[in-house]
Amino acid sequence: MRKPAWMCATIALSMAWPAHAQQRFAYFLDHFTDANLSVEIPPGTVLIGWSNQAQRSGLVAMGRVTGCSTGLGSPGASKVLWHDSGVPHDLHSLFNTAAPPDLSTPANRQTFARAVLKAACGIVDPENTGGFPSPSDPGVPPAPGMGYVLWAQDIEGPINVPEETAAAILALFWAGREVLGPSMQIIPVPASIIQKTTALAWDLKTVVEGSTGGGSPADNYVKFLNLGATLSAANKTALAANDSIDLLSLLHLCTAEGHPLIDGILAQQYSVTPCLDCSACPTDCESINCDALPGRFSSDTPVFHDTTLPYAILSAHDNPHQLFLAPPAGGCDGIPSAGSPWKSFYRGSMPFQAGVYWNQETIVAQSGFDPTHYLTPTPAPSGGPGGGSSCAADLTHDHHVDARDLAELLANWGHLSTPAPADLDGDLDVGPLDLSILLAHWGACPVGTALPWISVLIAEDPPPGPGDALAAYVQKIQLLAPGLEQIHLRYKPGVTSYQSYAAAIMALRAAYTTPPVFGFHPDNSHGSCSDWGCTTGDCPPDPLNCGPTAPSNWQCVLSKSIEAMNAINAILDRTTSGARLTIFSLEQSSVEDVSTSGTHPCETNWLAQIKAVLGGSSTALPGVTAASPPVKFGNVLPSYGGPEIYGAGGYDFGYPQYYNLGKRLIADWCSLVNAGSPYFPAVSASDCLSSKCDAIPSWMVVDVDSNNAYQVPKIPCFDPLHHAPNVYTYVEPGGSGPSPVVAAAYVSFLLTQYQPISGTVDLGGSQVFLTFSGEPEFLGAPGWTLDNINAFHANLMNNFTTLKQLQPGLFPASGGADPTTLKFAIWNFDEILQSIPLN
Repeated sequence: MRKPAWMCATIALSMAWPAHAQQRFAYFLDHFTDANLSVEIPPGTVLIGWSNQAQRSGLVAMGRVTGCSTGLGSPGASKVLWHDSGVPHDLHSLFNTAAPPDLSTPANRQTFARAVLKAACGIVDPENTGGFPSPSDPGVPPAPGMGYVLWAQDIEGPINVPEETAAAILALFWAGREVLGPSMQIIPVPASIIQKTTALAWDLKTVVEGSTGGGSPADNYVKFLNLGATLSAANKTALAANDSIDLLSLLHLCTAEGHPLIDGILAQQYSVTPCLDCSACPTDCESINCDALPGRFSSDTPVFHDTTLPYAILSAHDNPHQLFLAPPAGGCDGIPSAGSPWKSFYRGSMPFQAGVYWNQETIVAQSGFDPTHYLTPTPAPSGGPGGGSSCAADLTHDHHVDARDLAELLANWGHLSTPAPADLDGDLDVGPLDLSILLAHWGACPVGTALPWISVLIAEDPPPGPGDALAAYVQKIQLLAPGLEQIHLRYKPGVTSYQSYAAAIMALRAAYTTPPVFGFHPDNSHGSCSDWGCTTGDCPPDPLNCGPTAPSNWQCVLSKSIEAMNAINAILDRTTSGARLTIFSLEQSSVEDVSTSGTHPCETNWLAQIKAVLGGSSTALPGVTAASPPVKFGNVLPSYGGPEIYGAGGYDFGYPQYYNLGKRLIADWCSLVNAGSPYFPAVSASDCLSSKCDAIPSWMVVDVDSNNAYQVPKIPCFDPLHHAPNVYTYVEPGGSGPSPVVAAAYVSFLLTQYQPISGTVDLGGSQVFLTFSGEPEFLGAPGWTLDNINAFHANLMNNFTTLKQLQPGLFPASGGADPTTLKFAIWNFDEILQSIPLN
């Protein structure tokens, strides 16, 4: 892409282009001029290029989404330089000063970020240039169909020193996020060479932590930014290994002010193949490159480490004329679909799903160009370059790609009317290309495609004893939660085999490079009192109605529980493993009275006394054994709760359960259910909801209603009688298991209606993990494979982005948590383990 035209004329805004609620295409214009813009460009198309403030303001006023790209480095080209002789204080000098910059406050970070942009862009003030967004540019769409601005920076190669290129790009987008804030979408347009460079070549561990010399010159790189601290535990481990996290993934995984540095990418991919016989391909003597078809990543593009990274692909209208070329003689390995319109794969939610690059001086002569004749935006398949799991060819889900998978593929050979797993390239045709993908992955398939989004696991069943069963238990937990921060083991009353619990803890500790924190999760159900030896039969009701049962009963249960925890810790303390139970967590305080205050005759603050006992006090509750060593307190909760249950006098950890929820639709619900591409899945929205949007909404969104707890009308309802099934176990017609898309759509909306997204609560130092269920009614149901569980989370995150575009009011300007900062737990994960194969 060429240098910017800094003196672009102000666009004459005489044409009334219609606004469009749905943007499917982006045009990257190398010549963002009056001549190019004053033509009939399809409504809804996102326009990207080196624009000035007047151009952007005019386009936004007409409902256009506009992407800014600015010149980089002193040449004003599109490559950000670490060493730039044309800039007095280049990026290298900024990050290698004798005194590190003070980045402890937002104001200081803003100041340093502006210095970084000045060095990266080779300009005095980035906000006064044509290409960089201005504070006056609207970064969040005020309402559906209205215009706004995003930063869509062109990033080119070549890559001479990978570490320097990576450091420069990380610094640039860190600074951009700091200056533009969370409301501005940042979607760079990287060259294919950046996509193809491997994690090992980038050497990102050195880039993030700095180099002290040795085999390379000493350089701090971006050490000052402390980006590694913003990664999850699993991604910190992957970064330390230095062979799995690629640069584009790292840009999406690292955060500044709690928001990812980038929101996705528009990936350049317009490779062509010279013709051996020019008479066979008269257009520029070029043909389609079969290894890099329009709308697809090239075959030599490594799989992104971050399988949630949103992307769309930029194909070329001219220079080269990629979209108009034909396959070479003989076709592309027999692919029948090698011709326009090409499938243009995308993943996640962005303002566009496919892109077209324009290089020529004017596009007036091509004003009749219709992108839908050449590109068909298509959700990306799970396998293949850039697509996530390299084990999509494991069709039998036995973690081996072998003859059984080959037989499954051959059984589906030919054209398909609906998507199928055997269609590995996602073109609705099982053929030679799918076969080549399967053969390329022949052999053992790495077990586990889980993502590090599950921070906490809380068990409902005890762990198995030492032996093969325990080894399998630990391995499956690793697959489910590679980024595990806490795991709570269930303890059943009456069990005296403390050694088996100690063995499970030591095995789990040894399995993780960064061991999780271990919790003790006793069975404190109403039927447990007799099992603990505290009463005969179930726990009787409290005669004073002050708590679940009388203090003598629940304090007996508490004491017996602590004694069992102390016994396990005593065994662990005799080992050299360093493992120990450090959290005591309850299940909805079914027996124990954890109220902080009450009304007559219930004035006792039992929670403070329980915490004192868990902190080691032997006098806080006479007759109750103190924890030895002291532990923290956690509770699995029915809801998020308020500030009275958190902080120094409340729960150290909260695990509110986010399922079995309901909420009425917002007043302005048309954009969610009645748009051309509705937010809620059409399988429910089209069956349940009227086309009239002026009525007072009475519809209630429920994520699971297996007990018909909510009155109609409500969604989801997948049949004319409005019977609401459990959306967690809903199977779409022709599907083979639960639909992560349907489940995530409802949960995402519901989470915007509840804390912490709807408003923050003063936690006073506590930690809260939003908790989903692993019971058979949810993630423990048949068909919830690892891939489906991870797809549910990926859709959950993507849906937040879509909801913010459709209904910004769902996300309070202040007081609500950014969804990207949420951490998740699973309660009763034991059922999920049963569905994870190991061989």
